Amino acid sequence: MKKNGFVSTTVIYTFFIIFLMLMLFLLNSYTRVRFLLEEFKRDIKEDIANESLADINLYIMVWDPVTNEYEIKESVPTIGYVYEPKFSYCKNSSSLSYINGNISVTAQRRDSCYVYFKEAEQDITLKIYTKESEDAEARLVSNIPNNVYRYSFSNCTNGATLNWNDSTRKITISSSQKTVCEVYFTKIEMDIILNLYKEDANGSHEFNGVMYSETSTVPGSNYVFDTYSCKNNLATITIDDATNALLVESPGKDECDVYFKGGNDKVEIIIMQETETGVNGYTTGKKYSRTYSIPGSGYAYVGYICDSSDAKITYTNGTLYGEGTTQSTCRAYFNKYSDNVLINYYLEKSDGTYESVSSIPSLGYIYNKDKSNCQNGSTIKVENNVVYVSASTNDVCNVYFDLADADIKVLVYVMDRTTQKYELSSVPTVGYDLYNAGCTGGASIEYKNGSLTVTSDGPTVCTVYFR
Repeated sequence: MKKNGFVSTTVIYTFFIIFLMLMLFLLNSYTRVRFLLEEFKRDIKEDIANESLADINLYIMVWDPVTNEYEIKESVPTIGYVYEPKFSYCKNSSSLSYINGNISVTAQRRDSCYVYFKEAEQDITLKIYTKESEDAEARLVSNIPNNVYRYSFSNCTNGATLNWNDSTRKITISSSQKTVCEVYFTKIEMDIILNLYKEDANGSHEFNGVMYSETSTVPGSNYVFDTYSCKNNLATITIDDATNALLVESPGKDECDVYFKGGNDKVEIIIMQETETGVNGYTTGKKYSRTYSIPGSGYAYVGYICDSSDAKITYTNGTLYGEGTTQSTCRAYFNKYSDNVLINYYLEKSDGTYESVSSIPSLGYIYNKDKSNCQNGSTIKVENNVVYVSASTNDVCNVYFDLADADIKVLVYVMDRTTQKYELSSVPTVGYDLYNAGCTGGASIEYKNGSLTVTSDGPTVCTVYFR
């Protein structure tokens, strides 16, 4: 029994030792494989990272006197700076040199290099400071500030003198040797705040029962200085008629609302110029965009639309004039020349006056050769309801049509979608539908395939509306 027991214990210990050795072997193999795997992964990451970087990364560091730090710039500074070799370096010890404005790097492997530049020593060094108020701390800036800041004082070393020209806002320094000059500017405290308003029936600001709209500048000749109202009642405001400038006097701070009413001419004129894109305007089928000056060559004035019926626009010798008894806004329209010619069509009304229309009429009118003319002498010919103009230079032609002395007359009115008003015109081709039609004397009128047909046993006048 003891012998068998001894054999059993030996076997158990033998298996245990073998098992322990096997485990150690497996753990060692696993650790080595894991280490090799991590090394392999690290090599892949480094290879990817290296592929994404240039061989040489060059950083140009330039001293900024405002921030008092070196700032990264995109290019080498050309004037007022010198290369600093003692600060410049490459991380991986590549060779770095700077000659005649060119940076050279000699490298055996990938590297990142930093090249430093400092301000050059000059005979005259100018430092400009601004202060937000008299008691505020001065701040170093790069340039002379705008006229919101006023010149305060300056000082220079080595007996140099600094002169400030307030009208040109320029600095002049006189010195026989090297000097450093400091000049200080202080922000101007606005003693008077002016809010400008012009009379406008569609404005949102009301004063003494009159509507106004705010404006950033003194209005032009169509407006006159009327009155003002100040919060502290300190300021006195007048206007210089010669320069149209406001003159303000006040012993202290104040905020004032200044009002301008429409003068003898209460019309605000907006100039509209024909463009490829824009909004519908004076001439049917054409687009217009706002412009801030009367167009030059290649354009001609064709008419106007006002938001008040008593307003009127006159165009004479390249100048627009507005007239009206109430404040109005008018749009003056300028069309492009087509083949050097701009044609304006005019139709006679029943009272003998003429009304501007967008195209040649098709029914009920005859061409008035004697009245029609071209400004620059071009010749006009009308055949088969088509107008031909022979022009060698840009020209504007006014073509008139009189009511025909016929038994049947047809008046065609087309809605202008900008003004929502009907205007005397010809039968529109596309984009419009017949809205209403009627004839006197029991006659009838039919609109089919773009044409009007009148059936009547006697004289009649037919009126047709398109919208």
